[in-house]
Amino acid sequence: MGRGRPQKSQTKIEMKTEKKIILFLLVSLSQICLIFSNKFLIALCYNINMEVLQRKVWWNYIDTDLQELLKQSFLLLEAFEKEPRQFFDYSFIIFPAAKAYEGFLKKIFLDLGFITKEDYFGKRWRVGKALNPYLEKEYRGESIYDKLVTYCGGKELADKLWETWRVCRNLIFHWFPNEEKAASLAMARERVMMIIEAFDDVFKKCKIK
Repeated sequence: MGRGRPQKSQTKIEMKTEKKIILFLLVSLSQICLIFSNKFLIALCYNINMEVLQRKVWWNYIDTDLQELLKQSFLLLEAFEKEPRQFFDYSFIIFPAAKAYEGFLKKIFLDLGFITKEDYFGKRWRVGKALNPYLEKEYRGESIYDKLVTYCGGKELADKLWETWRVCRNLIFHWFPNEEKAASLAMARERVMMIIEAFDDVFKKCKIK
């Protein structure tokens, strides 16, 4: 009577293994794609990147508008890598992904119980302030950085999220006299991928329901 159950269990394991292999191959191909400049290959690589993106464990967790923002950054990358045009600053490629990163962090922090609904929907609460590891002692009660250290396995993730915020958002959106004044196309790709890696790391190290 019960002989069918192990087969079903085995089928599920095989399907999970198959999905992992497919994702591994797609990720490997997307990394190889970085070395190509041929227009056809760039278009193919864009499709591979989209496939990898939509197979991410967090893809259906984020809202549709955040998905579209990430797609837009990849679309801009494809467009300018396929048809190179000289711009002084390619920060506009990073902007949509950086905006998605902000939305992603707010949703994560709400779901983890780090912030209230009032913080989430309000206009005054700031991600950068709460993530800053150097927040002054009198404001430390507002620190998300400290909560990440406690809840998500130490400083590694907290530092990664802060550094991603600093270089992919603050240094891109604002002007600082002692920092780089513009993003190259290569830097734009690097920053977008840094944001994607931050998404990945959160789901690896935090207990997301």
